Amino acid sequence: LRIGAIGFNLNGETTSMRSDGRGHLIRTPVVHQEDYSQYFLPTETSPVVTDSGGRFKLENYPGDVRPLELDFLGPDGAIHKFQTPEGIAIHAETLPKVSLSELKNGVARLVISQGINVQGVVVNKAGIPIAGARVEEAIQQGNLKILSRNETDASGRFWLSNRPPHEVILGVSAEGSATLSAIVSLQPDMGWVRLELPPELPLRGRVVNEAGLPLPDAIVSIPDFVNPGQCLTWTNKTDANGQFNWPGAPTNEVALGIGAAGYAPRIIRLRASTNESSIILRAGNNETVHITGRVTDAVSGTALDHFQTKVSHQMMVGNIPQGLAQEFDGTNGELNIELLRTDFPLGFSEAWIMTVEAEGYDAAVSRSYSLEEGDQPLDFKLTRGGTVEGVVRTPAGETAAGAELAFADAGEGSFPYTEPGRLLPRRLSTNNTGPNGQFKLKKPLLPRNLVIFHDTGWAVVPITPGPQKADVSLSPWARIEGRVTLGNQPAPGRQINLENLRQDYADTLYVSFRATSDDAGHFIFDRMPAGVFQLSCRAVESGRWNVLTLQTSVTVAPGETQSVEMAASGRTVAAQLRGPAGFAAINWSNVLATLSADVLVPPEPARDDFISIETQEAAHWRYAHDPAVLAALGQQKTFAGSTGPDGMTVFEPSKSPPPPNLHNEPAVVIARLRVAVSVPEAAGPSDNAAPVALGDYSLDPL
Repeated sequence: LRIGAIGFNLNGETTSMRSDGRGHLIRTPVVHQEDYSQYFLPTETSPVVTDSGGRFKLENYPGDVRPLELDFLGPDGAIHKFQTPEGIAIHAETLPKVSLSELKNGVARLVISQGINVQGVVVNKAGIPIAGARVEEAIQQGNLKILSRNETDASGRFWLSNRPPHEVILGVSAEGSATLSAIVSLQPDMGWVRLELPPELPLRGRVVNEAGLPLPDAIVSIPDFVNPGQCLTWTNKTDANGQFNWPGAPTNEVALGIGAAGYAPRIIRLRASTNESSIILRAGNNETVHITGRVTDAVSGTALDHFQTKVSHQMMVGNIPQGLAQEFDGTNGELNIELLRTDFPLGFSEAWIMTVEAEGYDAAVSRSYSLEEGDQPLDFKLTRGGTVEGVVRTPAGETAAGAELAFADAGEGSFPYTEPGRLLPRRLSTNNTGPNGQFKLKKPLLPRNLVIFHDTGWAVVPITPGPQKADVSLSPWARIEGRVTLGNQPAPGRQINLENLRQDYADTLYVSFRATSDDAGHFIFDRMPAGVFQLSCRAVESGRWNVLTLQTSVTVAPGETQSVEMAASGRTVAAQLRGPAGFAAINWSNVLATLSADVLVPPEPARDDFISIETQEAAHWRYAHDPAVLAALGQQKTFAGSTGPDGMTVFEPSKSPPPPNLHNEPAVVIARLRVAVSVPEAAGPSDNAAPVALGDYSLDPL
């Protein structure tokens, strides 16, 4: 196995600057200097390989680098990754953990689990197998990364062995056929992957300047960041006539990057055809974008008399443009706008997104366009609608006057609900129903749901395209009553948290309540929507430390009152903690110790396991509503320990320990321990009196 590695201990920012709402600098950037160590060994070219016993050695590894990711590349192209738990995570990807201390001592044991064996066949349009077809396996979250390259055998077959379950792009090409890219989900017990190549159809173009003169030696390449889901690595140069030819181009649309010395680079989207496309490059830099087109009624095709366009230059969240936008008025369906490069905010990518709005129509939005894509002809066909109206009724059937209403759109994510019976949207304004419960609201861009709260109940109404009328009957509020006890004694003054047991981006309401237990340990959460929630007691919260204890799951239906007991009982246990060998004396008052039930919660779907955001979000939604995941989360339980000056840590269910001295964040962690322990059952009541010794443990240095 070939071994790659990346690690660093950079924690701060290298540059800070301040800009106004348009992205213009209002303060000179300040460069921060910070000494840091790093280690980088590229997987594809690394000279380090495992020996016959599976052993490996990384030379000259910096002693102060704690976060480390290891990649193991097999001869079959399969990559297996591990990461240390120390320091700041290098990637958001959830990976198997390996102890840095054990790696340094040469005793780490990294177990590569058995993967999936994939069998595939490449055929032409007539179903005849193609021998010698090139099969590239890749992943893509931004830039394309080729994992393996293979060729089909005489029967057109190929194999990918020992792969982890995830999505990959298979790019296939062969002489006389068009290139094909296919997103394939690698899963256990999957069948044969059949890839059918279309007949060859060339993609031909001619690159010229603004005077129509050919540009020889222009570079034609594939910018993979604007070709999502495609495994394409072709590159070419124009000939003396400015022409290029890609015989085996894919039959779908592909974005090409065109560049020539002295000319502004261009991204152009083309399809293979029998015709030759002409691409014009401007001398100098990309300074302007001219947007032309039509804005019409989607059904009749009639030009709209009046409309408004907004151009934003910031990233989109859920297809919703963010930040301030330039606004333009349009008439007679004519779209004619010029954007200047100087209008593009500093600090953001040079891209733009257009939104079109008109009275009586649903708003529409374009995709994001790079400045290098140049002038654009855009046509917007708007759907009649633009509003949602109706009447809100109480659970008893009466009209609900003064009910609060707000939209959750595709960019809003989960709708925050932090005050009982009140809407607190992050961005959108709140409206109210009239005296007879009536309402009429203008839809925002890409609305998902209308959220309605009233003294008597709540509702979430899905929004549909076009004109929408809704007669809404509210669901009655639920209620949760509880009591928190420690060792059968009431626990007054405890902060009780209530949140969704599991949340997904597409779930409309994100519930996050706080309450404080009274002298008898009682607490109440009133005017609750229905759902599955988790109650917890916050043991310590300081900076990144956030320890929740006494986790208790509760399911509440509309109109229901649930009674909950949050209790800590059982045996008192103790563990003797010791500092790493050779360390100076440790201040044990700065130790955070927890004891948690050994509950296996299935891991969340990792972004790196999916090619598209859409499939990853769909998998995350299934995960958040998986009964097995919810059941495992409902079984979680954590206890906070109290550590004495000698390192003796006691977990006593009848008491809540004082929080550790962690207020001077950010804390620097110097040692850590995670170990499995077993608490024996008590043989009788007397066994609960004395602490049960869990053992003597030395922390691992970081």
